[in-house]
Amino acid sequence: MEVQQRTAAELYLDLLKKCLTRYLFGESYVPAVPPRGTLKHTAFEPVRRWLAGKDMEVIRHVPFDHQGRAEGRDWPARAESMAGLKRLDNLLFCVTDVLRRGVPGDLIETGAWRGGVTIFMRAILEAYGDPDRRVWVADSFQGLPKPDPERWPAEAGDEHWAVLRLDGDMYGSTMEALDALYPKLSQGGYVIVDDYGAIPQCKEAVTDFRTAHGIIDPMEPVDWTGVYWQRS
Repeated sequence: MEVQQRTAAELYLDLLKKCLTRYLFGESYVPAVPPRGTLKHTAFEPVRRWLAGKDMEVIRHVPFDHQGRAEGRDWPARAESMAGLKRLDNLLFCVTDVLRRGVPGDLIETGAWRGGVTIFMRAILEAYGDPDRRVWVADSFQGLPKPDPERWPAEAGDEHWAVLRLDGDMYGSTMEALDALYPKLSQGGYVIVDDYGAIPQCKEAVTDFRTAHGIIDPMEPVDWTGVYWQRS
């Protein structure tokens, strides 16, 4: 039986995505902090601060779920990305496809958490020798904003995008990103929406945007929550 050899770039990117998600290491210890707003949390907080001053913390053991991590269903305590392996595989497909076909434009992620996905974007360009495209990241870096149904500022200063990856969670942040970025998405480029299946408000924003602009390009599932489509 013939075994297909993987290239150095493929091996590097496979290793990186498993490092960024901590899939390789199997995190089994997380900080042991009682839920906020409880009496246990109030009583524990002075102890936590005292331990932190001595560079210590209380941790607890948790079983590591490889399947859950691959599908991005858990909340990693230490990893740079919670996207999971399947959504990173989809991102790799989209980026390498636009590189192969010469679709013009940069890459952007809106909603970055700890930046693992944007690191992976940059790594893909480096691995396949594209020195010209830039990777942009847009995030408040202060958590989710308050809902603002009356304000939709939409402004983008770059000429073209090749891949848009949206991870804004809410209706407003998802719609705002689509309003600002989709008009300059190159033909043949990709839109990836991280929270479509998990957060109803995100799904509603995508549906409303596609309907309002007459977008009928087929939307494909990535995993249990992510979807993507290619602009025709």
